[in-house]
Amino acid sequence: MSAQAVFVSNCAPYPNYTITVKATPISLVIKNAAAWGCNIDVVFAYTLSVNGSIANGWCGGGGGGSLNNAKLSINCSGGNFGIEIPHTAATGTIMTGNNQGFYTPYCTGVTANSYCSGANTFATVSGPGINNSTISLNNALPIELFAFTAEKVNEHIVLYWSTASEVNNDFFTIEKSSDASHWEEIGTVKGAGTSTTNRYYSFTDENAYQGLNYYRLKQTDYNKNFKYSYIVDVNALQTKASDFIMYPNPAGKTVSLYGLQKPISINVLDELGQKLDIPVDMDESSAKLNLEAMTQGVYSVTVIGATETITKKLIIQN
Repeated sequence: MSAQAVFVSNCAPYPNYTITVKATPISLVIKNAAAWGCNIDVVFAYTLSVNGSIANGWCGGGGGGSLNNAKLSINCSGGNFGIEIPHTAATGTIMTGNNQGFYTPYCTGVTANSYCSGANTFATVSGPGINNSTISLNNALPIELFAFTAEKVNEHIVLYWSTASEVNNDFFTIEKSSDASHWEEIGTVKGAGTSTTNRYYSFTDENAYQGLNYYRLKQTDYNKNFKYSYIVDVNALQTKASDFIMYPNPAGKTVSLYGLQKPISINVLDELGQKLDIPVDMDESSAKLNLEAMTQGVYSVTVIGATETITKKLIIQN
């Protein structure tokens, strides 16, 4: 989630002790819908993390890992919502219990986007070395981009990206440039709206420039606010004798590699660079990898040839 507030210790011997709160409203719970309206509560997705520690006896510290107070609050269309969150490092979702009244008949069409659009979320924290204080979490564009890569596949360039969470994410626009300064739109991909699970996307550029191609993502929310990702590049003219095609990608239970040159070996690595034991069925110039035991995520597939090694990203989406 992109909205966050950082609380810094004022305890002189421990200036690097900080509390970071990330949070955003992700949905509304409508209760008691009737002709007069309804009662509403807000569901937050949140993360509270602790960096550093404060020793016993310093600034009220008892190890520095437990807070006296940690709270999220928001004012949506005149309704005031607040909720205590765990006082130690934690991640999850939590619902307020304020039951604010909203006076639209049966609350028809009332959503988090319409009810809390543009509202500021606040975090309040007090604890060892941190005075009771409230900081605004600016909910600019609540999307956490987990990975964004591009690679040449046959005569095309394929972009892969994934998100760890999304809130009110309408769509992605794919932009391309030959000089990383002047950009053109080449396509759009629908977003997931609101999601707290990993999501995986891909887009194929079938008209790549001859030479370097630069790409970036423009993410637009339901309010038409937008922001850009970092830039990735790939050379459309770059060829390797032992290059291979990996299909499908994103993959499910299996993925196939085509155009392999012997002698070769195939390694699959997780995000930590650890080699995984994956069943591989090989023939003269292709291989099929069995992915049934693997969880969804982003992996690396490395093909080791006689003279060179090629690594490509593989997204598994169960």
